[in-house]
Amino acid sequence: MPTTTGRADAGHQHTRRTAQRLATREKLLQVSLDEFRQNGFAQADIAAIVERAGVARGTFYFHFPTKDDVLTELRLREERRIVGDVAPLVAKRKPLDRTLRALIAAIATAEDRLGVDLVREMCAVQFRPDVARADTVSDHPVVELVIGAVEQASADTQRAGDLAVIFLTALFGVLSTHDGPSPERDRLIDALIDLTLKGVLST
Repeated sequence: MPTTTGRADAGHQHTRRTAQRLATREKLLQVSLDEFRQNGFAQADIAAIVERAGVARGTFYFHFPTKDDVLTELRLREERRIVGDVAPLVAKRKPLDRTLRALIAAIATAEDRLGVDLVREMCAVQFRPDVARADTVSDHPVVELVIGAVEQASADTQRAGDLAVIFLTALFGVLSTHDGPSPERDRLIDALIDLTLKGVLST
């Protein structure tokens, strides 16, 4: 019969193993991020990642079956950061224009920190057929945030949801096809925000 001490030791070992797995996953994410920024996502080498992380190749695949899974995790974390920055405006019922522009500013901050190319990859991956088929709104905190903000500003919640998705699809398209901030990109984003506001006002 297991003793109280034995159960406590087993629980401690389980907790330690869990902490070690989480630490390894975090290290792989950070090393992968460095590799993506230095060499680009397409050219990033898993062999280089595992060597720099000091783990076996199988350990990488245990945590991330593919490079796309690393990118998905990084994208999700970035979306949560953006939501943390912008959600207070929605909670305070600030004007939709201010919320959307705060979203753009948060994305620009991500570009400064992660690099424009990596943010472009995060946007572009969402247009891949296999990703588009598998993803749901709940997989994208930013989508949920924008839908909530547009619904808050509109009397027609059904149409508001459609407008929010159209806005974000177009925004991701603009971000994934431009090499960072530029007068042309700013013009397209301004036009997109204006069209969205007009759509909300007409509901």
